[in-house]
Parts: sequence; structure tokens; C-alpha cells
Amino acid sequence: MQENNNNYLISKLKQSITKNNMKHSKQREYIFETLIDMEHHSTPEELYDKIKIKNKAIGISTIYRTLSYLEKENLIKSISFGALGKKYEAVNQKQHDHIICNSCGEIVEFIDESINSIKEKILKTHNFRATKHGIELYGTCEVCQTK
Repeated sequence: MQENNNNYLISKLKQSITKNNMKHSKQREYIFETLIDMEHHSTPEELYDKIKIKNKAIGISTIYRTLSYLEKENLIKSISFGALGKKYEAVNQKQHDHIICNSCGEIVEFIDESINSIKEKILKTHNFRATKHGIELYGTCEVCQTK
């Protein structure tokens, strides 16, 4: 099933490139595929390191430009850490929320159906249709609390 979802996302990328009259780029596609396959939120530098392991000749500036494009096209999303930069993930995952450590930057994903019910109730009460939503809780992880 994950394979089908990945193929679907790659086809969305190709549609976006066509719609925007851009030239197809194997590098852009490879960056996106690598991000899809990563199991955690990644910085551009982590993505670059993963790609370099496979001896792919892609520069860090290409990664930054591609991430910016993919986010603009809603194929990926990011969590901003202010001066510390952003971490990215593909949109191929089930809707989830995040707990983020202010000290080390660890990100824990969680799904809580009671929160999802509350979100739906709030939307209905205010007659809104959500186009995007998410919760980010910031604090200090267990490891950093013991330091």
C-alpha cells in the first residue's frame, strides 16, 4: 500500500511540474522520493547527507530549491524552528500532530482521536471547512529533562 501511495505522490509531482511549465528533473524527483522514504522529519542537511551516501551528485542548493517548491505545491510540509531552520516531511502520512522538544529538537508524532473529534466539533460550530490543520506542542523531552 505504501508503494501505491509513493507512486501517487510522484505522479502528483509530475502533474505539478507539467502544470507549472517546468522541465522534468530526475534530481527533483529523487529528492522527493528520498524524503518520502525517510521515517522521520528531516532537515535539508540530513536529506543531503542521505542522498550523498548513494553518491548522487546533487548540491545542497538544489535540495533547498526543491524543498521550497515541494512545500509550495503542498507535496511536503515543514515545521519551523525559527533560527534553527525547518524540518520537512512528505504528506504521505495519516493526519497526525507533533510534540517538539525545545532543547534537542526531537519531534514525536501522535494521533489522538479525541483531539480529532474536538477539531471537527470546533469547525462545525464555526461553520468552517478545514483546508489544513495540525497541532504542535512544544516542551522538553524526557531525555532533556534529566540533563
